[in-house]
Amino acid sequence: MDRRRGHRLRYIPVALAAAAFAACNAVSHPATSTALPTISTAAPSAARGPAAQVATAIRFEARGKPTRLPLVRATVGGVATSLLVDTGATTHALASWLTRASGLPAAKSESERAADHDGNVVAVARADGVTVALDGLGPLTVRSFVVLDLPAVFEQSDVGGILSPQELAQPGYDVVVDFETETLSVERPGAARARLESGGGCALTPAPAHRCAGEDGTQRTGAMFAVAATIAGEDTLLALVTGAQVTDVFGTTRAASALRGTSLPAHENATILSGETERSQTVSDVSVHVGACAFRRAVDVVAGRAGATCSREGVLGMDVLRSCRIVFEEGTALATCRPDAGR
Repeated sequence: MDRRRGHRLRYIPVALAAAAFAACNAVSHPATSTALPTISTAAPSAARGPAAQVATAIRFEARGKPTRLPLVRATVGGVATSLLVDTGATTHALASWLTRASGLPAAKSESERAADHDGNVVAVARADGVTVALDGLGPLTVRSFVVLDLPAVFEQSDVGGILSPQELAQPGYDVVVDFETETLSVERPGAARARLESGGGCALTPAPAHRCAGEDGTQRTGAMFAVAATIAGEDTLLALVTGAQVTDVFGTTRAASALRGTSLPAHENATILSGETERSQTVSDVSVHVGACAFRRAVDVVAGRAGATCSREGVLGMDVLRSCRIVFEEGTALATCRPDAGR
């Protein structure tokens, strides 16, 4: 899971986080769904309403080794595993290695496709009737999951799938991804926003971020969230992607041109979802401004283009988001960060 000079794996590839699920066009089984942990403490009650908060721990280790990416423990079809907490995923998904190991039937989907960071088409399968329960939160109401052939490091690290936290938010429930306390929680509407606004730090989203529109200008259920940013003095639009280790911009953007003009970037290779090897360039110590927050981070220049679900020009990765607290309300996202923390 470590980032290595020369050749590296985008552990949970930006390809997967940014575009893979968004491109799915389900007919009888929607690729996106509004799921919610269905446990007694979170279920609405006519007498008292939903519980104030239920939570699960976010972990930054897999098989005892540290990782830069956020994981939660879960049980999938009776098998204990980890799931990536990926705000760039537009639906929950399971890894094909896990469905095989647990004996869960998965059928190839003829009506669904995924596209990676470079626009390569990736075939998907679907597993129905699967129970996925998050430690501390309980089972998800959704029982049908996209299944993908993910890179070998997933199985090696016991990461059995991807959790899309924004897909847990619905009327009556907000979802909080808090990297300061390292928790993922389901909370009453308004409570999380109030704590966010009073908790200090800079506002990554001075106004609530909305689901970003695709190339055709339409917003889709399950789409990602994008924020306006400035990189090396150039305005850009970056998707919030906790499934990406580092912040990047597409090579065709003005921000990438500005970065190339600052220094000679180092070349790296990265393995992406389709199995292709992607060349990237890294520029160190770049000025990154998002909302009221200012960071200095290394930024990758990568191949790729805006997808049908989100006309972004890159992603804001965990090198920035590790210091943040993100609240997902129905259809919007808010975030505050502490730029000097989480590096």
